Amino acid sequence: MSVLKDYTDEVKRQLADGSIIIAPDDYPKLVVQAVLLYSNKIQREVVLDLPSDGSGEFAISALTGFDEELSGDVEIEYPISTSGSPNTLDRRSWRFYRKPAGKVIRLESKPAAGQQVRFTFAAKHSITEAASTIADAHFDAVCKLAAAEGCEQLARHYKQTSESGEVTIGGQAFFGTKDKAYESGAKLLRMQAYEVIGAGSGADAGAASVTKNFDQSDSRGRDWLTHGRRFR
Repeated sequence: MSVLKDYTDEVKRQLADGSIIIAPDDYPKLVVQAVLLYSNKIQREVVLDLPSDGSGEFAISALTGFDEELSGDVEIEYPISTSGSPNTLDRRSWRFYRKPAGKVIRLESKPAAGQQVRFTFAAKHSITEAASTIADAHFDAVCKLAAAEGCEQLARHYKQTSESGEVTIGGQAFFGTKDKAYESGAKLLRMQAYEVIGAGSGADAGAASVTKNFDQSDSRGRDWLTHGRRFR
């Protein structure tokens, strides 16, 4: 399993000489940006069992990892099956409801206090100094997404200098003004990354989703990934 240092080291290698321009503290931020982009394409599945308090309501805050802008609808099972097909609740039998204390999931039926209800939903991935939820097979792809974000940062830096010359990005040489070279490098790295994670060329591909009601987004040219859609 690769951890944060493995990712930052590989991003520095991808950026080669340009890596000295980026502040050391910025490399983890580049990885965070890449993880958000990756999570837009491939989410991780979270399964939680929560005890009922008898009210038929479950606080969204209790769903660890749930993200209103990404997770979409949840799948709810009650009663929890022990064999055969799951007892998945019909979507019409529950709803999201916003209360002064926060959003809840309100079931039409009210499981007795202490009864377990199972929630399954999509969540963002994470990379820390000790662990990662990203498959090793996608290590290189996520590193390329992070390096592409670094290329965008370097392109902005060199726009102010009009400096020309050869730059190496991901083992490939680029020529011309360095700002254009890094812009081209960013496009190439994204294309290579998205080819691996199955989202087309990556240049204009929308976010693929395994959940309902998931919005599409393109973060290129922005320092941080944002979503305008509000979760219903």
